[in-house]
Amino acid sequence: DPAGEFSVAMPSPVTLTEREPGLPAYDAREGAVDYRVSVNERSSLEEKAEIEVYCNTFADSFEKNMKDQNFPVKRAVAEEVAGPNWKGKLYQFDKTDGSSTTIEICVEPKHNIILYAFGASRNDPQAIKFFSSFKVK
Repeated sequence: DPAGEFSVAMPSPVTLTEREPGLPAYDAREGAVDYRVSVNERSSLEEKAEIEVYCNTFADSFEKNMKDQNFPVKRAVAEEVAGPNWKGKLYQFDKTDGSSTTIEICVEPKHNIILYAFGASRNDPQAIKFFSSFKVK
């Protein structure tokens, strides 16, 4: 992250886009897996409420959006995760074609940072490397 708030190992090259001023998204691809890291505004809720409200709302919205686009998914995993300076939830969505998308939502003091691995389950070695490399500074 150019602002120096976090780091994560992604395959090269990484493409940076800015959806809104100060809210970047980073994209990369390795093999059949697309990776994205998206920075989002943090609400004024206390941390536990932010995790419950933001994470669950995001997961519900992602699931609905996928179904609306004729990519039916089933939420296979929803578990709490944490690092030294953040807490959040990890979700795995399984598609009917046998593929998966894994999303980790990290709530830290300034932002909510969302890590996506489109096309990878949470047990995929590449996905494990990606998610476990995430560090908030």
